[in-house]
Amino acid sequence: MEEMENVMNNLTKAIDRNLSDLLKAKDLNERKLLSDIVKSLCESMGVFFNAMEMESMGWFGDGEEDDITF
Repeated sequence: MEEMENVMNNLTKAIDRNLSDLLKAKDLNERKLLSDIVKSLCESMGVFFNAMEMESMGWFGDGEEDDITF
């Protein structure tokens, strides 16, 4: 879990850094590139939020794949 927290912290820092750069960017192409980077980083963070939610619901834990029912 600590490893996931480190990844989340690094993603947050990267998002903040790129948002700051985006606010300073004057060139339209640079703004587009930075906005795409921020979007990808936010989507990546969403993957980790979903994984943490699934873990809290007990979907990851005992290693028994047959326990999952839909």
